[in-house]
Amino acid sequence: MESLDWQNFLDKLTKVSLLDGVVQNFKLLLNDEDRLKFCLNHKLISTKLCDWLARNALPDGSQLKNTKVALKFKTEGNSYYVRKKEDRALDCYNKGLLHATKSELGVLYGNRSAVLFSKSCWNECIRDIEAACMNDFPLSKQWKLYKRKGEVFTKLLDVSSAIDCFRKVVKLLKDKDEYLEEQSKVTKLIESLNENKKVENGVFGEKQQGGENSQFAPVGGYNDTIPNASKLLTLCNNTEEGRHLIARDNLEKGSIIISENPYAAVLLPPWYSSRCQHCFCEVTILFPCHVCTKVCYCSPKCQEESWNLYHWFECGKLSLMEKIGIAHLAMRIILVTKMSTLLRFIDVKKETDVIPGCNQDGIYNASYESVYNLLPHSQNIQVEDRFQYTLAGVLIYKVLEESVFFQEEVSSDVKYHVGGLIIRHIQQLVCNAHAITSLHSKMASASSNLLEQDQVRIATAIYPTTSLLNHSCEPSIVNSFYKDRLIVKLAKNVKAGDQIYNCYGPHYRRMNFADRQQTLKQQYFFTCKCPHCLLGAVAMEEMDCFRCGVCDQKLSIQDGDMCSHCGTQISGYYEQCRKKAVEAKRLLESGLDVLQQNQDTSISKAIKLLLKSLKIQEEIYFKYHSSLAKTFDVIAKCYTMLQNYAESLIYLKRSVTITESRYGKDSIEVANELLKLSDVYMALIQQHVDAKDLNSIHNLLPEAIATVNKSIVVVELTKEPDSEDLKELKVNQQSLKQLQYLS
Repeated sequence: MESLDWQNFLDKLTKVSLLDGVVQNFKLLLNDEDRLKFCLNHKLISTKLCDWLARNALPDGSQLKNTKVALKFKTEGNSYYVRKKEDRALDCYNKGLLHATKSELGVLYGNRSAVLFSKSCWNECIRDIEAACMNDFPLSKQWKLYKRKGEVFTKLLDVSSAIDCFRKVVKLLKDKDEYLEEQSKVTKLIESLNENKKVENGVFGEKQQGGENSQFAPVGGYNDTIPNASKLLTLCNNTEEGRHLIARDNLEKGSIIISENPYAAVLLPPWYSSRCQHCFCEVTILFPCHVCTKVCYCSPKCQEESWNLYHWFECGKLSLMEKIGIAHLAMRIILVTKMSTLLRFIDVKKETDVIPGCNQDGIYNASYESVYNLLPHSQNIQVEDRFQYTLAGVLIYKVLEESVFFQEEVSSDVKYHVGGLIIRHIQQLVCNAHAITSLHSKMASASSNLLEQDQVRIATAIYPTTSLLNHSCEPSIVNSFYKDRLIVKLAKNVKAGDQIYNCYGPHYRRMNFADRQQTLKQQYFFTCKCPHCLLGAVAMEEMDCFRCGVCDQKLSIQDGDMCSHCGTQISGYYEQCRKKAVEAKRLLESGLDVLQQNQDTSISKAIKLLLKSLKIQEEIYFKYHSSLAKTFDVIAKCYTMLQNYAESLIYLKRSVTITESRYGKDSIEVANELLKLSDVYMALIQQHVDAKDLNSIHNLLPEAIATVNKSIVVVELTKEPDSEDLKELKVNQQSLKQLQYLS
């Protein structure tokens, strides 16, 4: 068979298997382990899978360590450092570490510590010095590292640690006549520190009490029976709704109700070079895998944990894993689970008196037991899909079997059992996998102060506690992430006794009724009966309609020749609006095309075209039409690029109004628009400050303060707890307060 990508290969093999009657026989099998054996023992299937694996599992030479490349980057880094170009030096040392074998690591860490010292990154500098010493930094030069470390501790006011480091310097330089002057300097430094000792046990190494877990603890504290959830929630189970979470008490919007690390998670390939493979935080000072160049880490801790849990097996195989999609996460679940735990789930018998996923004490602790008991929906999945999921499981089984995963004494029955679990997890993940997202920011243009932000998917994970939540097209919650930790907050007030709902994707504000019903039925196998679905086809997309020229209300195609709101005769009006809509769209697209030209006059030309389009749109479209929001936003961007912030505010405000009506006042879409609005307010006020126009400053301040305060509330609800946006907003908030006293 010719080389095909994974999905095309599956589709082609499924088609062949359907024609040969293989899928019909497969359909009769009752459990995943039997399906695994069937495919393994079927000559056609097994041969085709082995052929595909042979073509796609070849080692990637670019992932191998390369001393020549590492030394090249080290030399470049040294050159940049001497020229005081610290950022470029840091980038080179990072790349050098990524390609370095064991013998070059120590020097590269040591050199990078010098850059970090220059950048006043004290804790990071200490970490690199320790890494250098652990990786055979030349003994004859280690005194330089300890001297630098002592200087860092001095900066951190940790005098005792600084003295210890300087004493180590003296010890390393003992009997070395060429360094007598250096010894004398360090000895005097130690004496000076002892004489002026003021602070003991300084800043380095201190942590906030309770660490991250307490920072993001659920309201009311952690639950005794659902350890990742608030103690103000109760786990319930019934035939109609399955497992679900109920509020024990009245809960306020913004309250954290679940704070959960994933059982297993997989970083997506586009982010391998910029995010930690283990915790997914952004990496600016990387720590490499010691074997491959494919991944990076934010710390030695993540580096070690990743290797011990799963990377020991995946190292060198990630190019293959990238091709098999969600099946990679299924394999990761197996890798992070002890074999002794996996074997407990042979011939599992249901316990009638315990909620599935809970242990015998009734505790749902998000363990493998909780993962195992997530619904795989095997009986509901189309046979062709189940066949393809099984093929993916068989492929992973072959990868495990042909490697060092299984010990020699492991029997075939145990291997088949593990293979069956992989297939089960693939089916579960289709319905239960969570996307880990992050905001990706970029400047609207080189001449603009306006940031554009996109919500991007960086990883896929399984969160067993959050998976307990049932679906509603209007959820009770909003999700945000700190690294790989999922923080679930309430998006609205919840009363005692109310069920807490998640949204599985189809949101009533973002998808019409028919599409929501179809998506949920196809992927999740249920018919949604939330309040919005019970209303039927009444949906937010009806905002994208024409308006009555008399009463300004929405016109429905069902209105015929008369507005249902005011009774005005509208015969032929729809056709007129359609023609004008075509012209409005042409002008909008022309304006966008002109804007892309990046010429001196292109912004002004674009504004003229956009304003012409806007005039037509306001004549024909309902006031909350999506095209109006887009046009307002682009015009605001143009004026921002011209630094005409006063004019930009007019259009951004109108964009915010539409966005609030379409998506809700606490939505991520509104948060993004409010951030733009806040930035423009700050830019305009800065213009007035530069011009020393006190009247304009004081006239604008109330609006600006109200906008920034509103932005903080929405961003705190919808974005990451450590969001840079939130930090900047709070700085702006303080700046605006200070301006109130300007006279």
